[in-house]
Amino acid sequence: MLSKARFLEFIVTSNEKEALLLESNLIKNNSPRYNVVLRDDKRYPLLRLSLREEYPRLSIVRKIQKDGALYFGPFHSSSSLKSTLRFINKLFKLRTCKNLPKNGRPCLAYQIGRCLAPCKGDVSKEEYMENVQNAILFLKGKGKELVEKLTEEMFAAADRLEFEKAARIRDQINAIKKVLEKQQIVSPVPENIDVIGMSYKEGLFQIVLLVIRDGFLIASKNFLFKEKDETPSQILDAFIKQYYLDCEDIPDSIIIPFDLEEKALISSMISDKHGKEVKIELAQEPRKAELVEMAYKNAQELLKKEEISSDVLSDMKEVLKLKDIPFRIEAVDISQIRGEQRVGSIVAFKDGKPDKSRYRNFKIKGRYQDDYSMIKEIMERRIKKGDLPDMFLIDGGRAHLLSALQVIQQNVEDPPDVVAIAKAKDAHETDKIYIKSRKEPLELPSHHPALLFLMKIRD
Repeated sequence: MLSKARFLEFIVTSNEKEALLLESNLIKNNSPRYNVVLRDDKRYPLLRLSLREEYPRLSIVRKIQKDGALYFGPFHSSSSLKSTLRFINKLFKLRTCKNLPKNGRPCLAYQIGRCLAPCKGDVSKEEYMENVQNAILFLKGKGKELVEKLTEEMFAAADRLEFEKAARIRDQINAIKKVLEKQQIVSPVPENIDVIGMSYKEGLFQIVLLVIRDGFLIASKNFLFKEKDETPSQILDAFIKQYYLDCEDIPDSIIIPFDLEEKALISSMISDKHGKEVKIELAQEPRKAELVEMAYKNAQELLKKEEISSDVLSDMKEVLKLKDIPFRIEAVDISQIRGEQRVGSIVAFKDGKPDKSRYRNFKIKGRYQDDYSMIKEIMERRIKKGDLPDMFLIDGGRAHLLSALQVIQQNVEDPPDVVAIAKAKDAHETDKIYIKSRKEPLELPSHHPALLFLMKIRD
């Protein structure tokens, strides 16, 4: 690392806490090559409640702004967040439109009973804000308190002979109770704590975060880090800084699986950022030690699944004679309809999983009559975009492979590996794999993990 440095620059700060915050922000903004743990900050998604709007709404964001809104999260995956948002909108019927329509015509959400339609004027500001407050209680994990509050409202509505309103509140209560039934009581004390467990092996670090609110386990979040040169302490240190500086649902205590050198400093930094005392501590009591063990066992199981994926990638390096383990793979295919509407497509895989953010389509510009020239054009255009993968997978035979290789070797100083896969001609054969070092195709057994994985990418 030092041999690649061009200069060294110092920034003087007032204290250690300020230095840690500055370090975190600089790493996120500049993505330095060697600070890989905090560099890989995709900013986990959050729910934003726009309190400054007359009729607040929930939306998904990835960055907290100082805009008077309430933020909930972060969530470990977009799918879990979208599922939560759908449930809340169905339950509390908050508006989903970015701007209230001026013509007073409600949208489809109102027609299917998913919105109170403040644009139509049928709901009072007070009633709408009551639903907003209920949504806030739910998102803060205060389900039990919310049920008690709604139960009182239901009986009050019934006493006023507002039976339709009482029935709506009853349905809300039943829906919330179903969610609460799935939540496990893990503490006899109504405490708000986060419990971290970690399992690691050969550069793979799996973290499981158990979120406990009012003694209930309300969520389990999983985070995977792949870092060859980091220690468990460095990973945990960086994770806590990265996660809790941007987190809005801050616990009173963070239980960690092993001690950290800068534990007190990080605790003070997070406390200052959020205006409340947040302890970072080891599990001193038996019940908290059991929670750490639970988190560890979950991390261990998740890591086993990840190892299987890593084993396949390692096998591919050996079987296909690759330079490196292909953590990033991009597959290239050409399609056309009767010689027209010719399109090149690229699908990307990262760490053995689809990376849809890197999927690309290219409209073929040249008037070619053969697939080989089209592949050359696609490869040239892809190379110009930079940030190349560890391996390109070409859908085709040896001629397709050579076409891609020719472009890469002419334009890339340190070219990635290139492999081609051709479909079997009949059911009695397996797909054939073509690599640079062999004239004849490589035929692997039909059950070979590397072949099955390449077929999955190609298909």
